[in-house]
Amino acid sequence: MSFNINEKLMLLEEPKTTLNNYKKVSLYVPIGITCTFKCKNCCNIHYKENNRFYIITFKKLLDMYKKNKLVDALVLSGLEPFDNFEVMFQLIKYFRKENTKDDIIIYTGYELTEIHNLVDKLKGYNIWLKLGRYMPNSKTKTDVNLKVLLASENQYSLHVK
Repeated sequence: MSFNINEKLMLLEEPKTTLNNYKKVSLYVPIGITCTFKCKNCCNIHYKENNRFYIITFKKLLDMYKKNKLVDALVLSGLEPFDNFEVMFQLIKYFRKENTKDDIIIYTGYELTEIHNLVDKLKGYNIWLKLGRYMPNSKTKTDVNLKVLLASENQYSLHVK
């Protein structure tokens, strides 16, 4: 896939500044527009029912990130970001190429064993992953690394250096 900073990303909604998804103020980017999983009582049902998308170029997203003096991290989430891995990976490479050394966090429902070949491609980009499917009726827990409340006790974080 050739890289173009003017390539358009299709997002579930406009990126927003938040402190809900990471220990630092983050730009939340709902990049995953589809989802492989059919979780009972899906915690992102509002995205699945969405039929409108927000279109933004890689460059405009980077500009939005750099202009916001509050943010110190980029959170990639949505429905399932790894279902659109190549576009997500191009975005990560672009942010790193443009000297954004801030934390990048990816929220995924996959287990490491299911995506280890893709995770291997992320080595060298200093990425945090939140792994594990949403389990209805499970206890929540606070992740010690991300410093956020995770929806299910089976979910966990992994640092990919």
